[in-house]
Amino acid sequence: MTLGTDLTIAVRGEGRKAIAIYPHADRVWYDCFASMDTHTRSIAKAISYRVIGSIATAGIVYFFSGDMRASASAGLIDSVVKLGLYFVHERIWNHIPLGRPKPPEYEI
Repeated sequence: MTLGTDLTIAVRGEGRKAIAIYPHADRVWYDCFASMDTHTRSIAKAISYRVIGSIATAGIVYFFSGDMRASASAGLIDSVVKLGLYFVHERIWNHIPLGRPKPPEYEI
């Protein structure tokens, strides 16, 4: 089909449903699938979040202990463990529909 043929079909009425439905179907696809974070984005978010969290943990440990070595160790251990937990948490939430628009039950 050419653009001219497509426009002729649309003008005659055969394509009106396709023209009306296509943008809607595209929106539903985007809302359901394209808005999910990629693995790379989840990893980047986890790393940036953990850097901030680990600095806070190390600072708290240093405040209470006064030992720089203990605070650095606590920050490192905290970072490794919670980085993995955060990544798993993000990937699980990508499969939970809470707060996401639901696709229509019926489309023509």
